[in-house]
Amino acid sequence: MVNDIMIKSFLTLAETQNFTKAASMLFLSQQAVSKHISKLEEDLDCQLFSRSRGNIHLTEEGEIFLEVFSEYQQKLQEARNKVKSLNAQNKSRVVIGYLDLLDITSILGPTLEAFGKEHPDIEIEYHSATDWELPILLKEGKVDLSLSFDKEVDENSPVNYINLLTARELLFVSKNHPLTHTAKSYMDFKDETVFFSLPPSGNVSNLLHRLDILGFPYTGLICTENMLSSCTAIDMMQGVSFAIEHSNVINQGNFATYETNNFADILLICNNDNNKKCVKAFMKTAEKLSK
Repeated sequence: MVNDIMIKSFLTLAETQNFTKAASMLFLSQQAVSKHISKLEEDLDCQLFSRSRGNIHLTEEGEIFLEVFSEYQQKLQEARNKVKSLNAQNKSRVVIGYLDLLDITSILGPTLEAFGKEHPDIEIEYHSATDWELPILLKEGKVDLSLSFDKEVDENSPVNYINLLTARELLFVSKNHPLTHTAKSYMDFKDETVFFSLPPSGNVSNLLHRLDILGFPYTGLICTENMLSSCTAIDMMQGVSFAIEHSNVINQGNFATYETNNFADILLICNNDNNKKCVKAFMKTAEKLSK
């Protein structure tokens, strides 16, 4: 399905005619931009760029979609400006972006309850996103706060963050898996297939590093399109995966879990240049409860 991130990658590449320059302008990796273009071409069922001897040019079909997407972006920006103008004086909404599959209730529940009592007139809006979309949404101001593991947006966008809690990483496996009857530790599953979702860059070095830390062999890694695909395979008893304890995957109760020795900090992140009073008030409440 065509989305704004794919369109932005297409328009930037059409402007620069260079993957490296486009990636730099978008604050993404070159591999991520390439993946966005490939997926867009797949969804539109046509080739948008011709690539020969290192040169990149729009195809005839690409020229057509350049006009369409340019007009779309212009109309979308005009609409956003109108909405922004309507709400210019309305500082009573906090938009919280969070990673897909995070259990936001168990993580932010006490903060949301306390904040609601202190500021009953301030509306809270939620926006779920993938780990690669969330930093972009925060940088562009489409979310006020980000709930994730990574405090880095980019070096030109300094952020303020609060460590809400430290969560343990768990191995999860189908309750019907034969090993669940005898396993005492997550290491009892080290010879099983391990499913991880493939990052947009296509680079699996971080995944292999995680397996190394966990003590699992590299040969067991299988990359899937997303976390839900991994969960389906695990539910069918084809292997295992890992998630933090504050995850909707774990909390559904469909899987058996085993504690690992790894932990992850869950952070609430805000851009330093966000001057909305309600956002600052929310951060203050979260900081008070995190101590």
